[in-house]
Amino acid sequence: MGLQLVAKLGLDGKAFDTGLSRARQKTRAFGGAIKGQLAAAFGTAAIVGMTKKAVDYADTVNDMARKTGVTTDKIQEMAFAAAQSGSSLENVGKAFTKIQDAQGKAMIGTLGQVEAFQRLGFSMDDVSNMDAVEIFEQLGSKFSQVAPSAQELSDILLIMGKSGKENFRMLTEGLSDMQKQAHEAGAVMDQETIQQIADMKDEFAAFMQTMMPVFAKFATFVMDAAENVVHGLTAMWESFSQGLKAAAEEASKVWGMFKEGDILGAGAQIGKSIYAGMDKSADVLVDHTNQYIDRQSGKEARRRAKAEAAHRQTVGLQQFERLETLLENQEGKTKATKTATVDQMAKMGLFIGGRQDPILKKADKQIAEILKTNQHLVSINNQISHRL
Repeated sequence: MGLQLVAKLGLDGKAFDTGLSRARQKTRAFGGAIKGQLAAAFGTAAIVGMTKKAVDYADTVNDMARKTGVTTDKIQEMAFAAAQSGSSLENVGKAFTKIQDAQGKAMIGTLGQVEAFQRLGFSMDDVSNMDAVEIFEQLGSKFSQVAPSAQELSDILLIMGKSGKENFRMLTEGLSDMQKQAHEAGAVMDQETIQQIADMKDEFAAFMQTMMPVFAKFATFVMDAAENVVHGLTAMWESFSQGLKAAAEEASKVWGMFKEGDILGAGAQIGKSIYAGMDKSADVLVDHTNQYIDRQSGKEARRRAKAEAAHRQTVGLQQFERLETLLENQEGKTKATKTATVDQMAKMGLFIGGRQDPILKKADKQIAEILKTNQHLVSINNQISHRL
């Protein structure tokens, strides 16, 4: 077998060389493809895009931590778990908000939320003292061991809303394990880094905000300049063409004068044609200049009108907001006064046999006067809204 192979290679070297050449070509092609993929993955545009995503992510984590009062580490752990289970950080944030709303309703005695928390294993002390993340994590710990019943699924949806459905896999596929994996994978940035990135983005946004007026003025200048160039070129062309046409009309009479032998008249007509062309050109330029002045005046008038309208609208809105605040304060005082009066009368034992004491009647009369004042303020509000 070895002798046959040696003989084959020795006698038929061309076939071997051809195969080797093909292998080299395929290797080069494969290497080129790999280089192309690496260039696409680590090229300048890709790096810029990845940097932007990282900055946006850090800023989102920082904002959500501030809104929910949850640490940035927990937010990032949840983001990692969400990505692993087909959800998103946005859905997790919605779940936290819904849980906080449900806690608030439960603490004021809303029966549906109270019973839902209790069926899921939370006491009212838990509801009062635990934050949204702790409740979410406890649910994840509970349902990583046992599948939730139909009633428990209904309770989760009541507490979390639609986000409970979106985050269901997080609760049932080992939330605590996914949180640990986030740290092991290096997917959790420290608080200082998060804050630095968020501050950098805020500073850049502030810089861009201060630059917007400059850009706006520059853009206005460029657009006005471009418009003026177009109108200027149009004016020059029309001036030239109209002047040439007027000159040609007068010059058409020159040949007839030459034929009749009126040399002096022909010369005068030539001068007249030149004058007619220049006069027509000047008239066209004057017309375009007047049109330009009218356009600029119209633009300025429209800008002033828009600015004045915006100012009036702003003033009107401010007046409306002040009036609305006044009405809310008045309504709050009315309710507080009425509640305090009733509580005080009850403590004094003035509700006897369903009848009211004269003191209580007097208090009710004062409340009625306050309500009448409130109605008057509402009427004023409606009048202002109608005028606006």
